[in-house]
Amino acid sequence: MAVAKADKVIIRQLPTGVRGLDEILGGGLPEFSFNIITGVDSNGDGVFTERPAFATNPNAPGVIVTRFGTFDPNPGPGQSLIPRNLGTNPTFVNLNLRIAKTFKLGSPKGGQFGRAAEPFTLTPAIFVQNIFNRTNAGQRLGNLSSPGFGLPVSVFGTPRRIDFSLRFNF
Repeated sequence: MAVAKADKVIIRQLPTGVRGLDEILGGGLPEFSFNIITGVDSNGDGVFTERPAFATNPNAPGVIVTRFGTFDPNPGPGQSLIPRNLGTNPTFVNLNLRIAKTFKLGSPKGGQFGRAAEPFTLTPAIFVQNIFNRTNAGQRLGNLSSPGFGLPVSVFGTPRRIDFSLRFNF
């Protein structure tokens, strides 16, 4: 099976909406948001953040096949390394809902201090957080040497929560 060499990977930038920050970041935050590293200090500098290369031969010894691509953790001279922030994190989804209904109670009687009288009101409400009860995975582990490579290392959000309230205005 022949594998095409990927010379260039295009990483879209997502705008932050913060004035001036997108210019500093070179267009926004990378759509792909975690680095894939070998976890090995192959150049002897004491830092274990070397990036692998795209594998040109998937059957070569040491090649690691993942859902993010096929990588060579020991690239040879001249072999192009994968770009930074190549790994994709899962999508964050959260939907909340608030429903309220106001009821007027009684009829207005004379107001005070020159203000018009208003009836009493009663407002029951329900607030549901995380309607779908979805657990949102956080940042993924990007170390190819780890058995947990590609797995999330945290979760975001809370389980479904339902709050009821009752407000009485007078």
